[in-house]
Amino acid sequence: METPGKALLSALNIVHAYGGQPVLSDISLTLHEGDRIGLIGRNGSGKSTLMRIIAGLYAPDAGMVTRSVGLRTALLTQECSLDREWTIDQALRSAAGGITSLMDAYHAAMDRVAHTTGDCWEHQEAQQECDELHHQLEVADAWNLDSRLKKIAMALDLQD
Repeated sequence: METPGKALLSALNIVHAYGGQPVLSDISLTLHEGDRIGLIGRNGSGKSTLMRIIAGLYAPDAGMVTRSVGLRTALLTQECSLDREWTIDQALRSAAGGITSLMDAYHAAMDRVAHTTGDCWEHQEAQQECDELHHQLEVADAWNLDSRLKKIAMALDLQD
């Protein structure tokens, strides 16, 4: 039997209830590097609640969850929140919404620069905003968004 890797996450004596209805009672577990686990149980037995507590989305009523320094947790929900009418491209662009918002703000600032004279404070303020947004866009590699989205779609073998 192999020795377990470094402990990444521990849940100790987790208790959670909805109203007066207990869902989790004194649950403890430790996840180590390299672990692969499955969580099996009947509907309403608290599987999703436990996962939300582990992911940090819910706080337990009692007990505690500790994570290794630098560990990030996320939860993939059971229900798809995407609009079923969207194309693959629309769904991918939705995921890149932060970059799209930055790009929109940059274009709006550029428009203000173009429509004000160079010696007024509004022009200088808009130019400074453009410079800051341009830097953020460079850091986010936003200028290559289209090619990055195409690479993702190809890597996942997504059809139009």
